[in-house]
Amino acid sequence: MTRVVAVLGTGKIGGGIARRLKTGGFQISIWDRTRSKAEALDVGRVAGSPADAVRNSDLVISMLTGPEACARSTSVRRALSRPPAGRPSWR
Repeated sequence: MTRVVAVLGTGKIGGGIARRLKTGGFQISIWDRTRSKAEALDVGRVAGSPADAVRNSDLVISMLTGPEACARSTSVRRALSRPPAGRPSWR
């Protein structure tokens, strides 16, 4: 069962998803380009980068605002291409 969920983007939708998952008993790792927005949610570990957020996560939810935000988060693609030892590939 999925226990650790990474949420990238903590705006209206991403923040709502993170809060709901937390109340559902999941461990949350969150990242936002504006760190203070992620910290204000107070739902879990605030990661320093997208790659840090997805490391050791069982599921990744990305709620970024568009191509520019996604382009700034290219480290996610690199992190997902190399899942942690003992975990299945994300693909």
